[in-house]
Amino acid sequence: MAQGILHKISRPRYRLNNEDTAKGLKQLTFKRKLLFILLFSLADETLQYVLAIGISDITDLITNTAGGFVGLAVYEFAKKFIASKKLDRILVVGITVLLLVFLGFIGVLYSRALRYQ
Repeated sequence: MAQGILHKISRPRYRLNNEDTAKGLKQLTFKRKLLFILLFSLADETLQYVLAIGISDITDLITNTAGGFVGLAVYEFAKKFIASKKLDRILVVGITVLLLVFLGFIGVLYSRALRYQ
């Protein structure tokens, strides 16, 4: 479902193909990508408020959008020096490694907490 929503935003034709979706999102202007990040963050904060999950705060919206801006700017800057496909691969591998390290760290902390109970 989320892919369909992204696809409708990014392409005028409605063919659900992973390659077309990725190309369509890359063709969006910087402002449209930033607007998408803002709207996604706003939807997240709205859901938190409506479902009473966590705390909904305007600073979260601002920092999420600012983080998205920085991420988009760094990506656009890096594209000047590295081919887009190679940059995407580097990001996917880097983010995966960071996620695994983070999960390992959480696992270590959790196992130590269980030991002292």
